[in-house]
Amino acid sequence: MGDVRYLRDFQVELEGVAEDQKPLVARYSLVLRSNTQYRLMICNADDSQGSGIIELYDNRKLIGRNFSKSTGKEYPSFDIQIRRSGVYHVFISFKDGKPGRAAGILAFVKSL
Repeated sequence: MGDVRYLRDFQVELEGVAEDQKPLVARYSLVLRSNTQYRLMICNADDSQGSGIIELYDNRKLIGRNFSKSTGKEYPSFDIQIRRSGVYHVFISFKDGKPGRAAGILAFVKSL
């Protein structure tokens, strides 16, 4: 990971839901510092049926995720530059509401 430093992880295990239901979501709050670049990663357990999706919200606004709804492409991580210190929210769910186990990871990349 080079100069990237581990800060925190989020262990998640969620049950699956029927196709007509919204996927279950694990939510975590954390404080992020302004003028800092962070990396959020998702690591699925080997026995996980679902593929983990990690999202970062500023209040109710989505500011980053490891999954593109328009293309269906998944990424193992994404970087985000925080411009304002404050409370942010990490949401972790599993694609298509399948049951799954994963670890979300927050890492420090650099100060801007």
